[in-house]
Amino acid sequence: MDKEYYTGIGSREVPPEIAAKMTKIARYLRNQGYILRSGHADGSDMAFELGSMGDSEIYLPWSGFNKQYNMPLDQSIGVYQVPNFTTKHEEILSDVHPLASTLSKGVKALHLRNINQVYGKDVENPVFSDFVICFSPDGAENYRSCSRDTGGTGTAIKIASLQMIPVFNLKNDNCIERFKKYLKI
Repeated sequence: MDKEYYTGIGSREVPPEIAAKMTKIARYLRNQGYILRSGHADGSDMAFELGSMGDSEIYLPWSGFNKQYNMPLDQSIGVYQVPNFTTKHEEILSDVHPLASTLSKGVKALHLRNINQVYGKDVENPVFSDFVICFSPDGAENYRSCSRDTGGTGTAIKIASLQMIPVFNLKNDNCIERFKKYLKI
């Protein structure tokens, strides 16, 4: 059986009740055999990581990001630094971020690692996430609904949208019902 992946991400500022849902969802998905892809940022990412209990691929923009996982990284536990961004990374980011060429090195690295959260380890030969579950203050779930309030989460949402990968934003009232229907539970 092939592994199944999902992207669990979102705002650093997440309401406590939504963070609790994220952890519960990640725990459920872990028990169903899904592997989390996330980015180890405070808030949403950490809530998903807690529930995944290590069944995850965590993509860091640089060594020591968020005071964790200093090099050398242990890929056996699914922690990956993505410092050698490729031309393909740059192309993908240019497709989804109107100001990609003007971003500072650090901000750009944060956006570039979001690509791997959807594509997986190898952007040249992607194993896409089956879906994205997230939180952003604006409730964005596709390319057109992303706004400034979506923040960096918008990069992954836009990429998922272009790849026809479903996005479920926990800001939206009907998210859980749609998500359960998608999972057939």
